[in-house]
Amino acid sequence: VSNPNSVEVVVTSLVDTLPAGFTYTQGSTTGLTTANPEIGSGAGGRSTLTWRGELRIPSYSTQILHFNVRVADRPGEYLNDASGTARGYVVTPVRSAAPVTVSIDVAPISIDFRLDRDAYQFKNGFGPLAFDYSRADMRDMFGEENTCAFISGSTCVLKASALYWYVTNISPSLFNLSEGRCFGMTTTAMRFFNDIDEEPADFQEGAEQAHDLEKNNSQEHIAWYHVTQFASNIRAATVPYTPNEILQRVYQGLQQGEVGLLNLVFYPRSFGTGHSILPYAIESAGNDKWRIMVYDNNWPDDTNRYVLIDRAANTFEYEMWPGEIWDGEEDSRNISVLSLQTLTEPLRCPWCSSGNGSGRDNMDPPLLTLVPNNLSHLLITDSNGFRIGYIDEQFVNEIPGAFVAPIIDGSGIPREPNYILPQDETYTVAISGSLERSISNGDIAIFGPDFVAGANNIPLSSTANDTLVISADGRQVAYEASEPKEIGLILSGKDGDQGYYLREAAIEAGQSIQFANDVANGRVIIDYSDADSGSYTFALRDVTEEGERYFGHADVPIESGQAHMLILDSLADESLELCIDVDNDGSPDDCRDLENQSPKMTNFTPAAGPAGTPVTINGVNFNGATEVTFNDIPAASFTVVSPTKITAVAPEGADTGPIAVMTPTGTATSDHNFTYQTGSATLHLAYMPVSLY
Repeated sequence: VSNPNSVEVVVTSLVDTLPAGFTYTQGSTTGLTTANPEIGSGAGGRSTLTWRGELRIPSYSTQILHFNVRVADRPGEYLNDASGTARGYVVTPVRSAAPVTVSIDVAPISIDFRLDRDAYQFKNGFGPLAFDYSRADMRDMFGEENTCAFISGSTCVLKASALYWYVTNISPSLFNLSEGRCFGMTTTAMRFFNDIDEEPADFQEGAEQAHDLEKNNSQEHIAWYHVTQFASNIRAATVPYTPNEILQRVYQGLQQGEVGLLNLVFYPRSFGTGHSILPYAIESAGNDKWRIMVYDNNWPDDTNRYVLIDRAANTFEYEMWPGEIWDGEEDSRNISVLSLQTLTEPLRCPWCSSGNGSGRDNMDPPLLTLVPNNLSHLLITDSNGFRIGYIDEQFVNEIPGAFVAPIIDGSGIPREPNYILPQDETYTVAISGSLERSISNGDIAIFGPDFVAGANNIPLSSTANDTLVISADGRQVAYEASEPKEIGLILSGKDGDQGYYLREAAIEAGQSIQFANDVANGRVIIDYSDADSGSYTFALRDVTEEGERYFGHADVPIESGQAHMLILDSLADESLELCIDVDNDGSPDDCRDLENQSPKMTNFTPAAGPAGTPVTINGVNFNGATEVTFNDIPAASFTVVSPTKITAVAPEGADTGPIAVMTPTGTATSDHNFTYQTGSATLHLAYMPVSLY
């Protein structure tokens, strides 16, 4: 404690926040005082030590407080925080200081994990994830209290935030003919090996070990655990380590035997994708280099797969594909490891409210998850000007507590990663077009406690450079365009139950549109104060005890400088009050009712059939339909015959479930299921004459 003043200063308290896993040694304090501190609990499992009293610091002097701790048993570098109070003076705190490095020695070691018994016989590579992971699976994973706004019998009407999470994280897989599920394969292999709660025979009759399982009998199980990588507590635990720390963590795990199995995840330096492998042995490669022998589900029969760690250089390298090396060093932050204990904890959803749901409810600071789809490299800036993302193809991370979360699928196909961000910050997202495509449409959503906010169906040319601003509470978004376009913006309502959608909103280059949920006054605001006159479509999804209902109205005209207020309390089945603030002073100048133009379905025929069955859907307001789905799987094709009729073809990969029609003004869902039937064909045998020569 340094006193640069010309007079003595009396310090009334000193607080040291220990790293997680560190504990104070009683009776060890010396120097400025010999008293034991008060020991409290801080955020993230960190202990706080507080010394109180009159601690006198003479002028122009530095006094030392010394104490002993027991360090954490996990290898790594740990940092301290210190703060205090003084009589009549301000004590400047110290953050992330006094580094302590915990390390252990390693030696050759192995456990009895065999690829021909404990690993899957088939290679990583599956069809779309949405074929094997449903909304019901999401409900089971995160709990009905977090996913369902209302439950009627066995029917769960999803919260807006839960619905949009499924749409942004699972549904895009339908556009990929082949996807990897390496994270699910590694995690389930670990669970089988430890006999946690499943047996291979539960999935395939007669199967005694994981290696007996065929892909078609285990792919839904693998899909479920593959999706766990998106849970907030799993994401929070996937922190980067140095290569030497990884070697020590794996060694410690293998010392524990089968319960110490680890899921090792790593990424290329671009962070555009990720892979998951299972370590089962460590071998010396000489000259202080070590091989971590692994089960790699991309190469299921290869017993010579290993991660090479160079302890002297603190580097790692792995031959992902022939001739393609993924590597890293101390500062590259592209390798991590997850314990079996972490992977078996209850899961916490990205939109769960603080202190609600399962898993690590007391994560501090709470984390936000930003999910981009079909977008090029983003650059995210907080209110202090700190950034995370890409600058000229180089990844940067200046935001304390933020990190990047690539999709861990083992496919090697690059895509924009997810971003994990501290809560209670306003974020500005720079969105650029892709040089690989002349024009593309992308989406971006940020999930936080009981909210989702973002933009969707954004057209971007190769030279676009747009900006999305998301407020700290997730109740307001603003979009600035660099070129003329129509955009869509999304917000969720109170508790994440309602969903508000601004669609087909015209905007010119250099202009911005604001979309806000004014919770205090019960209204949604569309602000064109920085945009030319235009029009928009507004849609609202509401949940009542009778189920979900939609309100929508297309082509609402709005003048430059105006703000439109949608009065939520006025919502009726057929209308919603719109108030116009002409001069944007916060007070409405004119109000009128908007007619509900959302689609409604009356029936469909036939009620059952195999994939490929033509289905006629009847209803109203089908004009402009953008999608038809059979139990969340897009129709093989569809045609809008008229505003009251659509013909659609039942797709492959869907199960029995409702049919839904999506339009800009809302979604119509059938009251009854379309029943999938297994197709059959008659086999005809005939005898043909055979001539022998």
